[in-house]
Amino acid sequence: MPAETGPRDSGRGAPRTLAEELRTRPDGALATLLRARPDLLSPVPNDLTQLATRAGTRASVVRAVERLDRFALQTAEALAVAPDPCPYETLAALMAGAAPEGPGGSGGGGVPGSPGGPGSPEGPGGPGGPERPDDAGTPGYAGTPGYPSAPGDPDTPTAAPRAQDGIAPETRDQILAELPRAVATLRDQALVWGGDDRLRLVRTVRELLAPSPTAPSPTGLGPTAHEATAGMSPGRLQEILAAAGLPPTHDPVTAVAALTALFADRPRMAALLARAPAAATQVLAKLAWGPPYGEASVAAPSPPVGWLLDRGLLLPSGPRNVVLPREVALHLRGGRAHRAPEPLPPPLEPAARHDPQAVDATAAGQAFTALATVEELLSQWETAGPAVLRAGGLSVRDLKRAAAALDVPEPAAAFWAELAYAAGLLASDGETDERYAPTPPTTTGCA
Repeated sequence: MPAETGPRDSGRGAPRTLAEELRTRPDGALATLLRARPDLLSPVPNDLTQLATRAGTRASVVRAVERLDRFALQTAEALAVAPDPCPYETLAALMAGAAPEGPGGSGGGGVPGSPGGPGSPEGPGGPGGPERPDDAGTPGYAGTPGYPSAPGDPDTPTAAPRAQDGIAPETRDQILAELPRAVATLRDQALVWGGDDRLRLVRTVRELLAPSPTAPSPTGLGPTAHEATAGMSPGRLQEILAAAGLPPTHDPVTAVAALTALFADRPRMAALLARAPAAATQVLAKLAWGPPYGEASVAAPSPPVGWLLDRGLLLPSGPRNVVLPREVALHLRGGRAHRAPEPLPPPLEPAARHDPQAVDATAAGQAFTALATVEELLSQWETAGPAVLRAGGLSVRDLKRAAAALDVPEPAAAFWAELAYAAGLLASDGETDERYAPTPPTTTGCA
C-alpha cells in the first residue's frame, strides 16, 4: 500500500509520512492508538513503518471508522470533502458554517426566491426540475476558490435567515467547542495526521467517505467543478463562462478556475442566483442537501434546468443526468458540510424504570441460577466429559446431550460451557484421548 505522505506543518523537519509522525509520538500516544485499534497488534508489527501501513489498510480503517462517535465521524466526513491538506479553520467553517450576521441570521448561502430554500416546508423540487434517480482534483480551502471562508468572514453576504436550515448560536458554539476533541480522536486513532495548519485524512478513509463518480459522500455533496467538468469541450466551457458573465479564458484549466472562483465568491454568487428564475431556484433547493444527482435531459433540458446548465450551476454527468457541483452546494448550505451536526450525544432515556430493590433481587436470582447451572454442568462432565474435537470445541451430539442434561436450549448450553471454560473451571484433561473435564481446584471445591 502506498505510504501516506505530505508535510505535517509548514515547519522545517516536520514529518512527511504517517510513519514518520508515528515515530515522533511518545509511548503513551502509541499505547492509546493500540488500545483504540487492537487489530493493529495481530500479528505484532515489526516496526512503526509496518504499523503505519497496517493502519491504512481498508479492513482496519473500516473497523476504526465504525467505532467512532457520531461527531468524530461527521468531522472525518467533512475532511473527506475538504482540501488535502486542510487547515483547521477550513474544517471549522465546514462544520459550523458562516457566523450569524444578525439576530436570528443563519449566515451565508441560501437560494434567493425559492419557497424557503433547501428543506422548504413546501417541499423540494419545482416545475421543470430534475427527477431524482433511484441510485444516484484537489479542491481549495478557506479563502481559496470552491470552499467556504472561515467563520465570521466579512465577505459573507446578507441573506434572509432560514431557521429550518440554520444552526442555532448555541449549537454552533457547541460545534466549535467539541471540534478539537473530535480532531484529537481522529489523530489518536491514526485516521488523521498532521498539524492544525495541514490536517491530512488517511487516504483509505478519504476513499471510504469522499464522493465517487456514482454516489455522493455521506454529507450529500457531489464532485467539485473541476471533477465534474473533466472531459468537457473547451468551447462548451467558454459558453458557460459567457452565460455566467465571466470573461473568456485561453484554456480549459483557467476556465474551470474562473468558474470555481465565481462559485466561491459569495457576493457574486448571490447576485447570479438573484437573477435565476423561480423554478431554477427550486431545482437547486431540491439538490442542495443531497443527493446532488438528478435526472434531466442534457440535450433538450427544461427551461429551468437549461438556465442552470448554461451557467455551470448544474453540470452534466451523463446524457440524462446532472449533478450539483460541490462548490455551489456549499454556497447554498451556507458553507456547511452537514445539515444537522451532532456535537453532543443525545440524552439517554431509559425505556422503563424499575425499582432498585427489584433489580437487585432479580440479579441475585440470575447469579444463583448461573452458579447452579455451571455446577451441574461440571458435575455431569466430571466422570464422562465430552471429547475435544481436533479443531477445538464440542461436537453437535455432545452439545445436544449437555442441553438435555441442563434442560436448556442448545445456544444456552453452549453459553454455559463457554463461560465455565473462560472462567478456568473447565479445560482439556491433557490425556491422549482428550476430553473436557473440571479443573482440579473446581473438583475440590465441588466436593
